[in-house]
Amino acid sequence: MMFLRKRNAQQGRAGIALLVLLLVVAGAAGWYFLVYLRSPQVAARQFLEALKTQNYEQIYQTCVWTGLLANVQSGQDVQRALDTARRFGIDVTIQGYEIKGVETQENSATVKTSVMRGGKSEQWNLIMVKTHEGKWKCDIAGSLWSAISRSFRMPSLPGGGLGR
Repeated sequence: MMFLRKRNAQQGRAGIALLVLLLVVAGAAGWYFLVYLRSPQVAARQFLEALKTQNYEQIYQTCVWTGLLANVQSGQDVQRALDTARRFGIDVTIQGYEIKGVETQENSATVKTSVMRGGKSEQWNLIMVKTHEGKWKCDIAGSLWSAISRSFRMPSLPGGGLGR
C-alpha cells in the first residue's frame, strides 16, 4: 500500500514536470513564430540577404516603394533601377552584413547594420515600416536617404509614407 502511494506521488511529479516542460516549449515556440519572426530585425535580415544574393524579386517583396521609386512594380523593375543606379556610380551590392541594433517606435524602426561592400565595412541605418497587414518592410527611399545623408553628414529624415 505504501509502495503504491510512493509510486503515485512520483508519477504525479513526473506528470507536472512534463506539463511544465510542454508549457515552456509551447511558450518559446509561440514567441518565435508570433513575435520574433514578425520583428523589424528579421525583416531587415530578409532584405539584406536578398540584396546580398541579388534576388530582385525578394528585394521587391521586402520593401515599400515610395517617392521616386514608387513606379517599381516587380523584381524586374528593381533590377532595372539598380542597373541604372550603377551607371550613375551608385552600387549597393553587398558581400555581407551584421545587425548591430534596433530602435523601434510604434510603426517604424531603425535597424542599425554594418555591411561589407568592396572589402570595407559601412554603417547603414535601414528604415523599417510596419505595413497595414502588420508586416515589417524596408522603406527603401528612407533607407537610401539615410545612407546618403550619413555620407554627406546631412540630418536624417524619417521614412516616407507607405507605398504598395
